[in-house]
This record gives sequence, C-alpha cells and structure tokens, in this order.
Amino acid sequence: MNTFCSCVMLPSGDLQFACVRQDCMRDAATPPDGQSFVSCPAGVRQGDVDCDPDQDTACQTACNNNMRATCVCVDLPGGGNNPVWTCADQTMQCQ
Repeated sequence: MNTFCSCVMLPSGDLQFACVRQDCMRDAATPPDGQSFVSCPAGVRQGDVDCDPDQDTACQTACNNNMRATCVCVDLPGGGNNPVWTCADQTMQCQ
C-alpha cells in the first residue's frame, strides 16, 4: 500500500491535505508502463462529482495543454458523508 496526498481547496476557500491509501501499482524500480492513475470522470474539475471511497482512490484528468490535475476521493469536512472527487488546485505537467 502507498499513501497519496494532494493539497485541495475546500468550498470555504481554505486549503487542506486530502490523502488516500491505495495498492502499489508496480514494484519499486520497475519502469512505468503507462498512466499510474485511472482517468477521472468527466467534469471532475468543476466539482460535485460523487465517488465511492471503498472503490475510488485517486485519478488524473486528461492532458490539456500538456497539464493535468490529480484528484482524490474524499468526504470533506462538513460533507455529511457525501464523498466527492476533490482535485489539486495546481496542475502537473503531463509525462
């Protein structure tokens, strides 16, 4: 298992770390053979896209202008047990 954390913006505008635990996708020192994360559902960057924390962990958006966002499935504070995909505010360069 590994832990992936991302700094996300809450609806209040505050920043918070959101972390998920997930199975390792390959052995250490093994070169990657494709995308490490599953693709995010459509509209995930606009918010309010539900997820299931028992099955969903982290995803990455499609590459747009050579940049993509990483998102995690979390139940945000005050979320009322309604987990949603929450994306990092900063995007990363596509590999």
